[in-house]
Amino acid sequence: MKAEVNEKEEKEMGRNKIGSLFLISVLALAGIGISYAGWTDSITVSGTVQTGHVGFDVTSFSGTEVWKVYGSDKPTNERYVRYWPGMTTVDLAYPASYADGKTMLVGHSEAYGSLGQVNTVNFVFTNLFPCVDFKADFKFTIGTIPVLLTGTNLAWTNQKINNQAATWIPTISGHDAPTVTVTITDQAGNQVYPGTPGALIQLHPDVTYTWTLLIHIPQDNAYMNCYADGSCTLNIVQWSDQCNPPTTGGKTLFLPPSSATVDTLLYANPGVVGYGPNPTTPNTYFDLLITGIPAGYAISDGIKPAWCADSNIFIYWSTHYPTHLWDSRDPLLPSYAQDDEHWDKVNYILNYWNVAAPSATWSEIQAAIWFFTDASPNYEGYFTANSQAIVNAANLNGALFVPGVGQWLAIVVDMGPNVQLSFIVVDP
Repeated sequence: MKAEVNEKEEKEMGRNKIGSLFLISVLALAGIGISYAGWTDSITVSGTVQTGHVGFDVTSFSGTEVWKVYGSDKPTNERYVRYWPGMTTVDLAYPASYADGKTMLVGHSEAYGSLGQVNTVNFVFTNLFPCVDFKADFKFTIGTIPVLLTGTNLAWTNQKINNQAATWIPTISGHDAPTVTVTITDQAGNQVYPGTPGALIQLHPDVTYTWTLLIHIPQDNAYMNCYADGSCTLNIVQWSDQCNPPTTGGKTLFLPPSSATVDTLLYANPGVVGYGPNPTTPNTYFDLLITGIPAGYAISDGIKPAWCADSNIFIYWSTHYPTHLWDSRDPLLPSYAQDDEHWDKVNYILNYWNVAAPSATWSEIQAAIWFFTDASPNYEGYFTANSQAIVNAANLNGALFVPGVGQWLAIVVDMGPNVQLSFIVVDP
């Protein structure tokens, strides 16, 4: 009996040993799991972030040289392209092929300046004569981001006839005007500027464009020994600049919706208040007191310098008019605010009138504005030679002009179809 008890105890002890070993194994595996869960590691990712840029990079300049071959009754026209890093003066050296002394340079035009990121290029035209298209050209690219071309502006620094200061561009009074055109073409020769009326002009980073200023003078002795020089500025903005509506290009602007209650009062007599801090800006035609604009918009309550768009529709002093304010770039302007109004050229005048006619008065500028806003303007005797110079400049440079950041913009004051159409000016 005692022997049987011992045998049973030994069997129980054996089973306990096996159970203990199994439990130890489970705990060991669990320990491995706990240790594995406690391990850590990391992955480091390196990279480069580069933003794009809106550029205007001039890559080359060219122009027109007209050479006279001795013994011949016809000039030889030669177009040339030269690359001038850092060039700031005009090079009139003979081409190598004409170094034999059998020819002479008789007419010349070209663009010139410094290569690289610039937004202004110079040009010169000297000793022009009829029957030849004299051109000044430069090639450019626009950086890494597509852009909108909002305008191209010519500024004539000097104009001379017989070495005397004399304005002959756009025309000599009483004579046919010379042909003066600005075009921009892509590398395939397709014209980009001027473009389709009302359409935005886009320029792309992978294209080389050519800007060309062409002058062709008439067969008229009045244009003998003419000289002109100046500069060109191209205005571009990033095509996606507008993160918030409403605009169609250029500077961002927030105006109250049509449901907002805005009230306008014709406040002051003509020629009282000028717009902006620039001392060259003129006094405007009249002032408007605008009230009822909610907070948070580009226009606030107060007295606003204003211009007249309709010369034949009345507006009354000290009278309140319910008003809707429109961005002059807005394609949804009511029909009576865009049937004969050329807002692109009006906006051009607001920014560049003093380039065309530095001495112009507010009344002369108003007359030039009426030329582009009224089909049959009543000029009130305001239209002068200064007005005509402003009109000519706007016709030459203002098509599809869109004010960019830092430029003046017309805000249409819509008081209804039977009230004089007016506009105020938003500062840069």
